[in-house]
Amino acid sequence: MASPQFISPYILRSEFACSCCGQLPFDYDENNPLPAFAALFIAFAGIRTAWGRPIPINSGYRCPAHNAAVKGGPLSAHLFGLALDLAVTSPDELIALKNTIISTRPLLRVGWKRYLAAGRNLVHIDTAYLVRPRPTAAFIEGMRW
Repeated sequence: MASPQFISPYILRSEFACSCCGQLPFDYDENNPLPAFAALFIAFAGIRTAWGRPIPINSGYRCPAHNAAVKGGPLSAHLFGLALDLAVTSPDELIALKNTIISTRPLLRVGWKRYLAAGRNLVHIDTAYLVRPRPTAAFIEGMRW
């Protein structure tokens, strides 16, 4: 049996790839990832180290069809492969993870409020602020929602 294929410390290829088609972003090169991909993977490794235990990844890259199916925005960072939705087990754990993320990686864009309000235990992180030129004013460092 083959061992799992990691694309970076703590992230399996299967966790980052689109869950509907298994594809990675068209411009992802695992031998030479673009800075925005590398920044996301480095940030996640730092968060995982600070958290001290595994953090399941609910969603990474999403192809356009998958993004539409989950009602993702037309400029979702997931479409660029620059976002991860991290799963936790409770609202209290969601707040604790959000606080860990903000304290260890303050430049990341972090979303949790709408997930918490909807009863979903997810925290979104992304490095979309590294996209140049920015396709939207929302792609700024440290954005919180």
